[in-house]
Amino acid sequence: MRRAFAVLVTFFCLGMASSIGEGQYLTVGIAGSVPVGTIAEMANSLIIATPEQRVDLLKRFGVEDEVARGTTSALVTGGISLEPLRGYANRRYGLLALPCGTQDYAFLYLLEDAGKNNWRAVDHATLDCFGGGQASHKMINLLPGSDLIMVEHTTTGHGSNLLEESTQIFKVRAGKLHMLMSSPDHVMEQNELFVTERSSSFVVFPRGRLEETRVTSVKERPTRVERRMWTFSPDGEALAPTPFHSVRE
Repeated sequence: MRRAFAVLVTFFCLGMASSIGEGQYLTVGIAGSVPVGTIAEMANSLIIATPEQRVDLLKRFGVEDEVARGTTSALVTGGISLEPLRGYANRRYGLLALPCGTQDYAFLYLLEDAGKNNWRAVDHATLDCFGGGQASHKMINLLPGSDLIMVEHTTTGHGSNLLEESTQIFKVRAGKLHMLMSSPDHVMEQNELFVTERSSSFVVFPRGRLEETRVTSVKERPTRVERRMWTFSPDGEALAPTPFHSVRE
């Protein structure tokens, strides 16, 4: 019985393939504009939408025309993300992230639901991607139940023989992206003899603590490892660091 069923399915599939081969093509996509819905629904739609449909949706959110049209390249299209932000009482927020390659910048757009999935961009942050940088972001939970946005490797300084990239952390406050901290995560300085690099990594700990480990290298050889902690200020509106202390490994 199972063998007969398998044969029947095989003939059905062959028949479908033959029909497609005669000029009928199966396509996956969206007819018309991407419908506005929940953040999860729109994120799924962005995966199969055409570049033109993505541009249209971004403009309906309120993204500037020039920025929206800068997302049509294959490099940028694959890095667009849309995700919800948790922990903001009666308000519903989402985060639209446009990666480096959009006019040599990356962008974070804060979306707010004005009611019945009426999503609108209410604020944004511009991240510099100088020199082919790869500014990126991720959600972290320094506070229980609330999403904070950690940005890594956004360019905050460059000049003759100097490049500085930073980690920044944002929270949503009164419908705006409020920066809690900004600290270099990669600094490269060059003189006539050698290159000095300082690279930092960050680890989230419970109860609002963030550990930073910084490695200093000269001529690509580590010469010093240091560590410090970041904690919330008393009013909760900023993250402040302790002094660095040396780590022996």
